[in-house]
Amino acid sequence: MMDLLLRRIVATGRCHWGDAALPLRQGGPRRGGFRWTMTSDGRQRLAIGADGPDVEGLPSSAPWYVDVRSGEAGPLDLGHAAAMIATPTERAAAVAGRGDRHAR
Repeated sequence: MMDLLLRRIVATGRCHWGDAALPLRQGGPRRGGFRWTMTSDGRQRLAIGADGPDVEGLPSSAPWYVDVRSGEAGPLDLGHAAAMIATPTERAAAVAGRGDRHAR
């Protein structure tokens, strides 16, 4: 359902990423993966992403990428079933938050 929604939003020609002058356009599927990222307050967060300096992952039940340089957006192939993807990223954030409460 989320994949269909994102496709329709991009297809309107009015979906912009940040302050980009041109709207996003549909791109093909790209390989992606899981990685740990550091937040501004020093916490680690499990995130999804694709290779490239200007490519950002959009975590959802249907993970997508946005290539800021090319203006493309499309599905990420993480090599796992979509139902398995949201749960690990949500749990990782919850565990990190719970650990911080007990550390103080």
